[in-house]
Amino acid sequence: DDPPARVVAVSAIARPAGFARSLSHAGVEVASHMTFRDHHRYDARDVERMAQRAAREEAGLVTTEKDWVKLRRLGVPGRVWVARLDVSLIGAPLPA
Repeated sequence: DDPPARVVAVSAIARPAGFARSLSHAGVEVASHMTFRDHHRYDARDVERMAQRAAREEAGLVTTEKDWVKLRRLGVPGRVWVARLDVSLIGAPLPA
């Protein structure tokens, strides 16, 4: 399946605005962003709120890989897309 063009972003990371910006730069419309404190322990109530928000916004759910590890055990209803961070390391000379 192709990811939806419009999403509810879900994250419990230190800098959630960066996650939303990354999605926008990738051409994804962020209808809303549910943010939780870094290292949040998700529970069934959180999952219910996510599903309700996605239905209300007529949007898909997208989360970070870090958060998906925690959320998948809770049985999020419907399809969830996971944003993967790609990292490139570039060697640069140190100043003399």
